[in-house]
Amino acid sequence: MRIENGYVCVAGVENASYIKEVLFGKRVYEKGKRYENLETNGIKAYDTLGEAILASHDLERKNGYCRIDVKNLRMWIAERENELERLKDNRSLVVIRLERDVKGGVVMWRLLGPRVKGRPDILPTPGAMIIDTGFTTFRSLDEAIELGREVHRQGDCGFQVASFQLANIGIKKQ
Repeated sequence: MRIENGYVCVAGVENASYIKEVLFGKRVYEKGKRYENLETNGIKAYDTLGEAILASHDLERKNGYCRIDVKNLRMWIAERENELERLKDNRSLVVIRLERDVKGGVVMWRLLGPRVKGRPDILPTPGAMIIDTGFTTFRSLDEAIELGREVHRQGDCGFQVASFQLANIGIKKQ
């Protein structure tokens, strides 16, 4: 079980009918920036609030974000099937779709939850990216596992299940 507990920047992007909320954590692969999309950095949050605040200032300088918040992220990630049982009583779960490159290395860690009416989904898979749904999560482990199995069956992608808690800490940038 991997535990990720730290800080992230949440950057809002306005679309026609909703705001997509993109999560940014510490830079792991991209050079020259203090931040990287959580879906490409292996789900790595900032270790300190100060690091996240500095990154939020950099994100403010980018055009296209209607709002930037710094929040606390807590995840317990079941990286192996025998760890799933530890999440059975959790009521805020996501599926992590592991997208691989041609060499088999993971290049994207997509955070998925249930479909939400009026928001984009990932048809025909019975789920949606949580950045499109206001971070809507599964309420049961069985629902999350069902989506994970469909992700694997339809896309030949690996998956993990994780608890997901994103808490306000009172810092809003815009």
